[in-house]
Amino acid sequence: MTPVRTCLALACLLLACTAAAAADAAFALRRDVAAPNVPLDKRYDQMDESQHALLRARYAGMGAADEPPWPASGMAPLMMQLRQGADAYRVTGQLDMTVDVGPDGAARSISVYDGAGDPQFTKFAAALLMTTKYKPAVCAGQPCAMTWPLQVTLSRGR
Repeated sequence: MTPVRTCLALACLLLACTAAAAADAAFALRRDVAAPNVPLDKRYDQMDESQHALLRARYAGMGAADEPPWPASGMAPLMMQLRQGADAYRVTGQLDMTVDVGPDGAARSISVYDGAGDPQFTKFAAALLMTTKYKPAVCAGQPCAMTWPLQVTLSRGR
């Protein structure tokens, strides 16, 4: 590769990284906003506009044409597996994690804020979130990387 092509390739890579970082920064997750009350059995495309607005409200600066990530099959399958795991590990309490979702809908990384007090259950929940397929976020009409929050209260026997 010639020096000019190398510089062009590096410049393109820098622009792509800058654009991805700007999109993620532009729609920063608002941890001070409570989890919205939306139907757990619906995929994002099955929800109405008022439900979409509740989900967008969790992100600073997100406009009506933008979309946050969401589990591709809806929350119900994920919640059922988390409930089964909580029962198996005998944990109760707060589970608070975020998933960095790539523009392809794949989980890239997990951040744990509260793992319900059990390191083994936390590993279980993180593995579950990493293998879940997500509807990617949409920024200015294009799939983009974004963080998706999971905040649930776990109780046994429900």
